[in-house]
Amino acid sequence: TNGAWSKRFGAPLFKALHEDDRHVLSKLHTPVGDGQAEFDEQILYLAKVLVDSLNEQALTAGMADGPKGEKGLAKLQRFLESLGVSDARALLKPLAEVQGLRSLSAAHRKGSSFDITVAIGELGRREGFNKLLKAAIATLEALKVIAEKAEAEPEEA
Repeated sequence: TNGAWSKRFGAPLFKALHEDDRHVLSKLHTPVGDGQAEFDEQILYLAKVLVDSLNEQALTAGMADGPKGEKGLAKLQRFLESLGVSDARALLKPLAEVQGLRSLSAAHRKGSSFDITVAIGELGRREGFNKLLKAAIATLEALKVIAEKAEAEPEEA
C-alpha cells in the first residue's frame, strides 16, 4: 500500500514507525487465547500501525482545511472522497473499529458502558481480533487498488 501511495501521491499513506516503536511489528499477532490483557495489547499495536501512523500531513496537503479537530481517519476519508471514492466511510470502517476498540477497551479504564460486542459481536476475543485483522487487510488492499487506479487515470490538463 505504501509503495503504491508513494508512487501516485508522492508520499506514503503510513509514516514509518519511530525507532522506539519498531518492536510493534514483531510483537503484533493473533492473540493466543481469549484473555482481555493480550487482546488489549494487540489492539493497541494494531491501532498504532493502522491509525496512529497515518501520514496526515501528506493526506491534507493541497486540500482545504477540514473541520477543527479533524483526526487521521476523518482526513483519510475526506481525501478518498476527493478522489471520488463514494463509499470511503464504509471502506474505512475496519480501521475505525480498531480505533474505537483501542479507546473503548485498551487505552482507557473500562466502565459500565464497556461492551466489546459492539466491534466483534459474540465472537471470542481471539476470533474477533482475527475478524478485525482480516477486514483491516482487505481495507489496505482496497486502498492500494485505489492508488493504482488513480495512477492509471490520466491527469487533467
